[in-house]
Amino acid sequence: MEKNAFRTVVEICHEMMIPSGMGEELQRQREMCIDPYTRVANRSKELVPMEVKTVLTLEKSGKGLHVATTICNQAKDHRVRVVMPTGLNTSTHLADSAFEVVKRNNRHNDTWTNPCGCERQQCFAAMEDETNGLLVANRGLYEYEVLADEENAIAVTLLRSVAEMGDWGYFPTPKAQQIGTFTLEFEVVPYAAGKTGEAFTEGYAFQQDLTAAQAGLSKAWLRKPGQVKPELVSGEMPLEMSFLRFEGEGIHLTAFKKGLAKDDLFVRFVNNMPQDEVLSFRKESWMKEVYRSNVVEEKGEVLCPDENGVYHVTLREFEIATFGVVK
Repeated sequence: MEKNAFRTVVEICHEMMIPSGMGEELQRQREMCIDPYTRVANRSKELVPMEVKTVLTLEKSGKGLHVATTICNQAKDHRVRVVMPTGLNTSTHLADSAFEVVKRNNRHNDTWTNPCGCERQQCFAAMEDETNGLLVANRGLYEYEVLADEENAIAVTLLRSVAEMGDWGYFPTPKAQQIGTFTLEFEVVPYAAGKTGEAFTEGYAFQQDLTAAQAGLSKAWLRKPGQVKPELVSGEMPLEMSFLRFEGEGIHLTAFKKGLAKDDLFVRFVNNMPQDEVLSFRKESWMKEVYRSNVVEEKGEVLCPDENGVYHVTLREFEIATFGVVK
């Protein structure tokens, strides 16, 4: 679709004929409230088309392959997922969760009775061995499974069509069959051993797109609802500028907000690494004072920058740290 000095875009189209849903015998079992674990049914013999269009985008300076898959779904009671064999020699993997990146076994233990081996993720799932790693970031695709017998593949669910909720009684959810057209996005990020923190940063960055906005507008010059008149703006904008710059292997910014009871700003970080890491951030011109805080925004130890105007704070493994900033 596109090939230039900045990026290459490839489109792949498939049309599959798949069963339209489960057989009629399953609906009878649902209405009779038969336990889901004991139901027996076949797929319908009726076939319907499912169109799948996948757009691959590789940018010149990109750290991963961006993928957007559009599915035109006409079938019920099925799941569509993308399977990425990693070929990595490891028995564990990583998954982003609330304020942590958890380590999980690729195989469940003997007490696992659920017929489905799926797990939950937020922003990404990753796997690495002593040489290489592979991270798969997503937007809103929270179900994944590691297929240990298929080259330690990471399988991410793109679309799941279900007819009911719960594992007792019968509670129909017809809209959950996901009939229609959907576009699902994910990114595949290969990385080298020792670059885990950088891969995490890329996984989190995939959640947001860059946004361009026009500066120098004043709503005082409204002429029509929704319209503004640009003010004259002189001068030059710097090529690089940020409100807050920070560094730290595997350290993720989770909050940047105004205080509830005072005008101080509060920033919160989490160390996703299994060892201590150093958080460094520059004292910007708008900062009068920086102090340690907590989730209820109480003032603690005041921090002192070094001779270069940089704060250095050691965060313990998996620590969540909050800082208050006086403007």
